[in-house]
Amino acid sequence: MGISGKLAALTAAGLLLSGLPALATGDLPRTGFELSKGARWTTMAEEHQLLGQLGRKVNVSKIGTSVQGRPIHLVRVGRGGPTTVLFLCSQHGDEPAGREACLIKIRDLAYGKDSVPPGTTLFVHSERQPRRA
Repeated sequence: MGISGKLAALTAAGLLLSGLPALATGDLPRTGFELSKGARWTTMAEEHQLLGQLGRKVNVSKIGTSVQGRPIHLVRVGRGGPTTVLFLCSQHGDEPAGREACLIKIRDLAYGKDSVPPGTTLFVHSERQPRRA
């Protein structure tokens, strides 16, 4: 990867990892974590509902199925270009904080509260092992 690709990747990572945004206002969909004011993590059912709502604004693809029969999704944000960044938000099902940050960031990108650098496509994989109920 050239220096411009590394710079774009770092910029994209900075956008994602810059911290959780304030709760959305108005009619924006919210995660279970936001709805509970941080008292619990978003359930898989709530994530699927959120991704269904966001699917009108970003590209949500089912890329597989877990051994428990749960869908595994990949979200694409951005218009394409020379730089592609993949975010694996939760390596294990019992480490949910990164997944929550990614779901909120996807929502904010979908509704224009944040933006992807020009010439960059973000692929966001919220949970590699969707074991949670």
